[in-house]
Amino acid sequence: SPQGSHLAIAGGLALASVAYDGPVLSGQVIYRPLWSATASADASVLGFEGGLAYRYAGSRRTAIGTDLNSLPPVHLVDLRVSRVIPVGGMAVKLRFAVDNVLGTRTGMLADFPLPGRLLRFDISFRYGS
Repeated sequence: SPQGSHLAIAGGLALASVAYDGPVLSGQVIYRPLWSATASADASVLGFEGGLAYRYAGSRRTAIGTDLNSLPPVHLVDLRVSRVIPVGGMAVKLRFAVDNVLGTRTGMLADFPLPGRLLRFDISFRYGS
């Protein structure tokens, strides 16, 4: 592979069984998904760095003691690409990112929706070594 190139793959799966403990309330606590997961791939090729990430949150209860009106599972995909350009004695990093590439319309809490697709462009400057 060319010098400076790399590929990194990571992932995780979480089981958060957090249940009410009492005679009146039962089951998973509200807004806490039982299952969640992440997966990502990051690469550096020909002076560009990039990454693709997947985030999952399972269904969430919206009311204590019942699964009625539960929020559905959430699947989100994020993408980013960056490049460092030397300018004089500094390094200028240009970064473009898209959060929620698929434009998933959902919310992690009832009545608090996540934004749809979010585009970001960042510029950072670093002086010296």
